[in-house]
Formats: sequence, C-alpha cells, structure tokens
Amino acid sequence: MPVERKDEVARLLRQRLEALRQRDGDLWSRRPRGRDSWGVPPPPSPSPDEEGLRREWLRRGRGRPLEDLLGPGTTRAGPDLWRVEETRDFPSPRGRPEALRRRLGRLLEAVPGIRDRTAARLRQAGVEDLEALRDHPRFGHHARTLTRHQDRGDAAWLTRRLARRLGPSAPLLAAVPLLGDPGDLCALDLETGGLFGGSPIVVAGTARLCDNGVRVVQWVVSGPDGEPALVEALAREMDRTGVILTFNGRSFDWPCLCGRAAYWGRPWPFDPAHLDLLPPARRAFRAAASDARLSTLAREVLGRNRAEDLPGSWVPRLYQEYLRDPAEAGGLLAAIAWHNRLDVLDTMALWVALVERAEEAP
Repeated sequence: MPVERKDEVARLLRQRLEALRQRDGDLWSRRPRGRDSWGVPPPPSPSPDEEGLRREWLRRGRGRPLEDLLGPGTTRAGPDLWRVEETRDFPSPRGRPEALRRRLGRLLEAVPGIRDRTAARLRQAGVEDLEALRDHPRFGHHARTLTRHQDRGDAAWLTRRLARRLGPSAPLLAAVPLLGDPGDLCALDLETGGLFGGSPIVVAGTARLCDNGVRVVQWVVSGPDGEPALVEALAREMDRTGVILTFNGRSFDWPCLCGRAAYWGRPWPFDPAHLDLLPPARRAFRAAASDARLSTLAREVLGRNRAEDLPGSWVPRLYQEYLRDPAEAGGLLAAIAWHNRLDVLDTMALWVALVERAEEAP
C-alpha cells in the first residue's frame, strides 16, 4: 500500500475512534451514577483491604521520582515513556520435545480432511502415523508438509495448523512451542486507559525465557506523548517473535495493539502465531479453580502469590487519578505497572503448567 494511502487510512481511523470515544462518553454521562470522562464505569465497590492497598500505593509514591517507584531496571525510553527490565528465576517447562514429536507424528487428525471416523478407518487399515500416510493419494501431501515442519521445529506454523484442526482449547496445543527456539516465544499483556474500543495503552509488558530464567520488559506511559513511542518500542522488542503467548489476548490485547498501531499510522509489521491460554486453561482447570480469571488461576492452581496487587478493572480509574496529579500520585502508576508485571509472569507460569499437563495426557 502506498505511504499516502496508509496515512489517509490512519487519519480516517483516528477520526472514527475519536467519534466512538465521544459517543461512549456521552452515553455514560447520561447515566445517573458517576462515570468518568473516558466513559469508564467505576470498579466494583472496593473491599477495605483493596482500598487500603490503593492508599498505600498512593502514600509510598508521594513526592518520589517515577523511576524509583518502577524499580531498579527503569530507564527513560522517550517522551512520557519509561522502560523497565527485570530478569527473574523461573522454572523451565519440563516437556520433552522428542516425545512431543512422536505424539504429533501419530496425530492423523492434524491432516486436513481427517476427523475421528477417517482416522479410525486409516488406523484399522494399518496407517498408524504421518510417516505411513506420506504416500496416500489424498492425504500424502499434507502428511509430508506436517512432518517437514515438525522436523524444522517450525512452532509458529504448527501452532496455527493445530489450532485450526484441533481447536484453541486442545491440551496439546500449549506444548507446541517446545519444538522451536524458546526465545521465539513471547508473552504479552497490556493495560489500557479504558474498557471500550480505541482506549490508549498505558502499560505493555513482555516476558521471554532466557538462560537465567525469564526476562520481563515493560513500557510505562507517564503522559500524553508516550503511546506512539510505546508502539514502536514494542514492535522492535517483538520483531523476532514466532509465537505470541497471551491470556484472553485474542479478544483483547492483540486487537488493541494492532488498532493502536494503526491509529498512530504505524500498522503492525508482522503477524506471529497466537497462543491464547484462556481456552486450554478453562478446559484443563475447570475443576480446580473457582473461575477462569488469570489471577484466580495463579492463586488457586499455580499457588502464586499476587502480593500488593490491585484488580485489573481498576486500571482506567487509577491511571486517570494519576494523570490529575502525577507528582503526588505516581504510586498509582507504579501499581498499574506492578499488576502488569504479575500478569505477564503468571501468563508464562500458566503456559509452563499447561505444557506439563499436556505431557501427562495420554
């Protein structure tokens, strides 16, 4: 697409999103109960503990520089943008790539045109795996393609293919990234300034496995000029990503990121395979957790402690309160960044748990 056409598309998109923001703000302002100027409903009535924690974040940040509040790995990344990097000890997934390749090699249902009945007939005829299917007049081409990508360790291609063939909640799907380079897998989580379409990104966090554990990188927007630089920085950080790992990101984080990139005239430059952990986690842990929220799964299934964490539904209100007085309310922005850090780490931990569960499945 010519550059002039891209600029025109971005301009029209900005106009449309601004119209949606104004519309939603008008709708909320007519309601009898209080709504803020972004059209965001207030969070549920806080418990005494939650309200006390909000005040504690506010107190500890009063008058302190933002870089001190965000942590020792904080550097300025642009106007109104901060970069926070941290490496933590983290358990590596215990899945075995060779065992996974053998299981995938027996998965006739991964071939287009083969469902349960056809797979059963083929197995009765002595076709037990993809290798035996390579010379089949109808399915041989697809079998050869699958085995070729497995041999290459092409986790992105296999993730897309198996998600289409087996469904997004298939237990085996979470283990597929083990076949590729661990550095090609990137967990992503966003915090936004509102709950409607076109809301700006205020914090973005990524996590990658590394030799010492897991490396977390966050970008924190501290003012109105930070979001375009955040989008560019995030694109550079994720440019070698083969598989993106999210929790409910197919419905929220990824469309939001692509939409905000287009809003600023910087269409997202690549399209990695997307592994959304919500469907497989809901299927795998429905009997072990009271609901399917990430914070609940982290606490009740993974045994992870989300200390000092405020609910994600509070983020728009906390950010707006911060913007009214950044010098005094920097602690609230730090609370949002802390929530994001916990979310991206819990997403990675949930992936590890699902990999191990897939390994145990027959």
